[in-house]
Amino acid sequence: MRAIVVLMSAQGRPASALKTLMQVSDDYVRQVVHAFNERGFDALDPKWSGGRPKRISEWVRQRICLIARTTPAEWGITTFSTWSLAKLAAHLERARLVSSISR
Repeated sequence: MRAIVVLMSAQGRPASALKTLMQVSDDYVRQVVHAFNERGFDALDPKWSGGRPKRISEWVRQRICLIARTTPAEWGITTFSTWSLAKLAAHLERARLVSSISR
């Protein structure tokens, strides 16, 4: 979308026309054009961040996968024969592998 804004701006289209066509604000159009003028093609890179930090470490994740691939009987649980997501989550919390986990 940034590239389209820059290209149309270079063709002489006013910011108001770009805003209507691209369904963005005047400020966005100006920010993109100014960034492109300052940094060139680097300004078109989205610069996504990785989102929020991981709450479960890779080691814990591997342990969860290992437990999920076993049967409850292998852990001394005889009241059911297969894991449901809720039962697996409860087992992981009882085993203190995680403090809380969603299904």
